[in-house]
Amino acid sequence: MRNRPEALFCLEMQEAYQTINKGLFRGTLVPVNISVLPKRKFTIKFVHEENAIVIGGELSKLDRADILPKLLHEMVHVSNHQKGIEDVTANQYHTIKYFLPVALSVGLVVIKHKSQGWSITSEVPPRNVEKEFIRKPDDATIQKRDDVFGQIFFDKTLIAKTQEEIKKRADGSKPAKTFFLKYICNCPPPHNSIRSGRRPDGINALNIVCMNCRSRFICVSEK
Repeated sequence: MRNRPEALFCLEMQEAYQTINKGLFRGTLVPVNISVLPKRKFTIKFVHEENAIVIGGELSKLDRADILPKLLHEMVHVSNHQKGIEDVTANQYHTIKYFLPVALSVGLVVIKHKSQGWSITSEVPPRNVEKEFIRKPDDATIQKRDDVFGQIFFDKTLIAKTQEEIKKRADGSKPAKTFFLKYICNCPPPHNSIRSGRRPDGINALNIVCMNCRSRFICVSEK
């Protein structure tokens, strides 16, 4: 059991937690358990009743580059919880008074969700969201976050094996099929085309320019 990919990945996540705690929270966060529960319907979540950061079944769909920002998001919840502060409601509404300022202080860009408050976090501001719904840390804080993240190294192969293991264990069903969208440029037919899993209305919308016609690739299909 100890040598299973998910167990080894939890050890890497513990190391990442400790590095972020020291670098961005001045070592003030309490230790937490980190475990994998594939039947939980989320990616990574702080479960205060269990004093644990739980890795759920949706991790199998998470891009590797998004793991550290997601972990940092949950560590904001850890920080507030140990101070007796409720920064999120039962409906997952992230508050402007408690969640937002702490998230900004550790270098997260925060985007307002229409029903869940300031709940979306990332490393860079999205291009397709109005500025009034985005809050960005100052440059020095972003640099500090990047420096801390730069000290953390995940084994790419281990992540891939962990995601595959989670797919197999998540409720016993077959993993959902991934659809890639078709994008084309304005070159004369036959157009240059590319495929991407990024949606044009997503937070990390595709932004690629054709070097021939200098136009952006536009989504023309959802299959």
